[in-house]
Amino acid sequence: MSASRRAPSIAFLILVASSALSGHESMEHSTSADTPKVNGWWKGNTHTHSWWSDGNRPPEAVAAWYRQHGYNFLVLSDHNRMQEGELWYRIDSAVKEAALADYVRVFGRDWVEQRVKDGVTEVKLKTLDEFRSLFEQKNEFIFLRGMEITDRFEQSPVHLNGVN
Repeated sequence: MSASRRAPSIAFLILVASSALSGHESMEHSTSADTPKVNGWWKGNTHTHSWWSDGNRPPEAVAAWYRQHGYNFLVLSDHNRMQEGELWYRIDSAVKEAALADYVRVFGRDWVEQRVKDGVTEVKLKTLDEFRSLFEQKNEFIFLRGMEITDRFEQSPVHLNGVN
């Protein structure tokens, strides 16, 4: 069976197994958030990037978008790194400057730590443990830890998502 035919079959099996295990299919909406309270199925994304690798927004902005659009879980699967430790992100283009302006507008100057190094503005990225409490809410939204392991084999790129 070809890979393109195998993927829908695997997805179908996951859906069937999830349905059988959940026992519930009803959904009621919370009045306190855009994210629905889910008794059975959870809507989520297991593959998205942020400024921790090659995404176009800081992780908090990415998480806010998913939370506001009714998702129940999110995996920030940046290339070869978790959202841990210290990382300063260079703001070296007009697109990044616009994203930084939005970041400061939404989260505030006290939240967004900046510095100038070699004439270029840098932003200290928050770790998942620093920002998860802004978004997680019991029975509504959670983060799952993950990473996209990226490498090469001969001339071919290899990408493998790990979720914990």
